[in-house]
Amino acid sequence: MKYFRLKNSADKSIGREYPQCKGWPESLGYSYSMFSLPNSMSKLTNEYYPEVEPNLIFELKETAKLTDVISPSNLHATGILMNRKTRDIFEQFVITEHRYYIAKVLFKSLVYEYYWLHFLDVGLDFLNIQESEFYQSNLYEKLDKIKFSSYQEYLEIGERDLLEIFPEKVVFNMGYESLQVFKMPKSILKIANELVVNKLRKAKITGLAFEEI
Repeated sequence: MKYFRLKNSADKSIGREYPQCKGWPESLGYSYSMFSLPNSMSKLTNEYYPEVEPNLIFELKETAKLTDVISPSNLHATGILMNRKTRDIFEQFVITEHRYYIAKVLFKSLVYEYYWLHFLDVGLDFLNIQESEFYQSNLYEKLDKIKFSSYQEYLEIGERDLLEIFPEKVVFNMGYESLQVFKMPKSILKIANELVVNKLRKAKITGLAFEEI
């Protein structure tokens, strides 16, 4: 089974802007102060679910295009901002611990309903660390292969080297064999198998790019 990194498109298919969103939805009267509110999207973290429903309001830049998946500019958490069409596809597959939150996207005076797929960091219990294979990357090129024997060691290596750790060979632990989409913990890496990617490509989902790992 092949696996792919899921990432936001940054080519001309999304318009002339990356990321596509403004810093905040100024057309709705918001300013930087919105990030100090208790339900601010800036407070989202992959370490736990928010206690209150996050206020997810985005505004596209004038030269951006409205795509199925949108690149936000004002979130620290890792997830996917997607429309209903894209969510319907993801819901057909088995995803690591996650929730969907309703989001609004403002573009050319119209408001569109989107969804934020929010991943929860759940450690590496789903991966067989001994049988899987890993390498480090600066997100532009593949660097050294790497081995670790525990989740704690994985965290220590990440903090020490400040590089992303990619799975090159994916072997799931017993009970997780059906997992098809997952996020590497403490990382921006979102990974899906080829069944998911083929479905997204067939549906011609825009704004989402795939990189085989």
